[in-house]
Amino acid sequence: MKRKYTSVSIYIPKRDGKPCIEKECRWYVYFYIKNDDGTYKQIKLYHGINHYKTVRERLKIAHIIKEAAEKFLAEGGDPLSMIETNFSFKNAVIDAFGNKKKEWSENTLKTNSVYLKEFVKWIENKKLSDLPIKDIRRRHLSVYINEIARTKSPTTVNNHIRFLSMIFGKMEQDDIIPYNIARDLKKLKTIPTKNEPFSTEQFNEIVAYLKENDPYMLAFIKFMGYTFLRPIEIVRLQMKDINLKDGIITIRTKTEQKSTIRIIDKLRDLLLEMDIENYPEDYFLFTKQNRPDAWTERKNEQNRYYYFKKRFSKHKKTLALKKEQGLYSFRHTFARMLYFKFLDAGMTDLESKFKLMTITRHKSLSSLNKYLRSIGAFLPDDFSNDLDI
Repeated sequence: MKRKYTSVSIYIPKRDGKPCIEKECRWYVYFYIKNDDGTYKQIKLYHGINHYKTVRERLKIAHIIKEAAEKFLAEGGDPLSMIETNFSFKNAVIDAFGNKKKEWSENTLKTNSVYLKEFVKWIENKKLSDLPIKDIRRRHLSVYINEIARTKSPTTVNNHIRFLSMIFGKMEQDDIIPYNIARDLKKLKTIPTKNEPFSTEQFNEIVAYLKENDPYMLAFIKFMGYTFLRPIEIVRLQMKDINLKDGIITIRTKTEQKSTIRIIDKLRDLLLEMDIENYPEDYFLFTKQNRPDAWTERKNEQNRYYYFKKRFSKHKKTLALKKEQGLYSFRHTFARMLYFKFLDAGMTDLESKFKLMTITRHKSLSSLNKYLRSIGAFLPDDFSNDLDI
């Protein structure tokens, strides 16, 4: 019989004459089949080629797919059966979520599960569940975003947009759709509420008050100052993360990566006061029991953080603090205190910043400068002698 398909080839997109592996450069294996009317239909096979990040890797997997397709066709396989499944809208979203969630932390997964539930409910209400995913356009997503924007804050709406971009980005990565249609959704303008640092008078008043009324809360704040960890990072710490012998603490960041910080002398004294050497290694360092404990009823780290946030909030009323002043305000206050301390000790501005970077763990001088500006650490010198009105 005369063959009804062409030879199998590999499509390699190029830029400046060289193979391109950018997101918009999508590789695939292809061939043409002859229709009854004499025209030809192109069959594209992606099968995960674009997951790979180097030209060498993509060439290798593309040749494997090419050889498999050639063998399948030579043995009489139906060319049309090789076309990848066109998922329904609802199933494509759910599948992408399932494939993406392994990359998320426990807290991120919990948050994104809420966004998924809302989005799937909207898909069902609009009777779009069975619409092929390849027929979905950005307009569909814009309608969804406009509807939730009527009842939700700009920040929440932007979180939904980020969620959609992750889900459709996963579909693009898995060759379910050719392009992430959520990528260009316009975010709403927001004015974030930032935590303000405390004044020197406020800080001294807080320390004196907590020393008398809540020493354990004060220990939490001291730990924040001696480590420059965020509250959410502190509630993750367990006994196994603290190595008094080598003088280091292993911290787990939001992305589950690990890094270490030094145990300075004042921090060592604080840890010894907490008697941490006499607790099992899986106990959390700070708990509602006012000592290291298993804290099994609060497995979610966000709940553990909220416990200490609410605990301090109860004291805020007595201390008459601003709404914008919370636990994170201590970290800002400590950074400003150290910066001015270094300047007072005779260091230049640049020397002070480079020393502060090693403590706050900012990755660049520009990011530290931006941070210092946001907490009011950049103040001009007295210019009275330069201006006469």
